[in-house]
Parts: sequence; C-alpha cells; structure tokens
Amino acid sequence: SVLVGHVISSFQVSSRFDCAFECLKNELCISYNYQEENQALHGCELNNQDKGNKPDNFTNKEGFSYYEKRSSPCLNDGTCVDSCSKEAEYRCICIDGRVGENCQSWSETAEDYEVFFSQESTTDYFETEIAESLPQFSLSFWINVNESSGWSTIFSHISPNGKSDLKLRCAETMDNCNLVLINNDSK
Repeated sequence: SVLVGHVISSFQVSSRFDCAFECLKNELCISYNYQEENQALHGCELNNQDKGNKPDNFTNKEGFSYYEKRSSPCLNDGTCVDSCSKEAEYRCICIDGRVGENCQSWSETAEDYEVFFSQESTTDYFETEIAESLPQFSLSFWINVNESSGWSTIFSHISPNGKSDLKLRCAETMDNCNLVLINNDSK
C-alpha cells in the first residue's frame, strides 16, 4: 500500500530504517512509502500527508509498504490540520502563547519569568502557584556557585496532592548533580 499524490522527496536507501530516518529529518514529512526490492537499494518516498487526511489517495501497490511518522510537524502541542491553501499541505493551530508556521516561537503575549536575587544567599528562593494545568514546562537557569557545603537544591516541584516531590540537586562543586523523584504515596 502507498499514499499517492503527496510525495515531497524520493530517495534510494539501504533499509526501511534509513527511510524512516529521512522522514524524521524532514519536518514536512508526515508519512512515507517504502519499496522493498531484492537489491542493495530500496525506494523511499516522503509524503506531506497521511492516509488519515487523504484516505482517497491510499491505494495498494505491489512491492510497497506505507508507514506513518508518529509525530506532527506542529511543535509545542500544536494541532496539524489540512490546509485549504494550494501553497501549503498543512497548517498548525497553535496553543495560546505559541506562534509560527510550526508553532515554534513564543508569542508577544506569552508569559515568561526571569528571577534575579539581589544578593548572594543560600536561603533565597522563588515560589509561585500555577492556576491551570501544566502538561509540560521548560526550565533553564544559570547558577554561579562560589562555595557550598553539602547538597544544594536547584529546582523543586511538589505535586498538588503532595504525594510526589521532584528535585534537581547538586553537590558542592556542581559536578555531581541528580534528579530525585520522591513518591510520598502511603499505599
């Protein structure tokens, strides 16, 4: 079986895994057709649609197999949909705070936090409540450590029900860090 009419690139590859890798490298690739031949190289066709979006273009073809990329070109929880435009085969519907063709950028209204401490201290901290569900988050930080005794907790998160605690902590010279998940479930 193959998807016809949506090939964006064709290759000769050594294996199905090489074809899958080509699809993963191409952000427009949503599925691929693989031609199994009794030769050293095999046909690989990258598609910018899948059989779910274009069922009428899915057909049987001797010697071919069809595979879907299990991800979307839309990043950061964007939803991929068919485009009505002839120039683009898909478009992304971005979640609040994200913009761009593939939802790759932050919008002007996205909330971003920078925390600065005005003095050197081992006891200052930042705490905030998040009012809505947070399925994922990004955290980046820069830390300047002069001296430390024992372990320093860099980041900590306690689940709303208090049953689990996630900590990133580092020892004295910051060359020994670990991520600790503590499950306080009393089952």
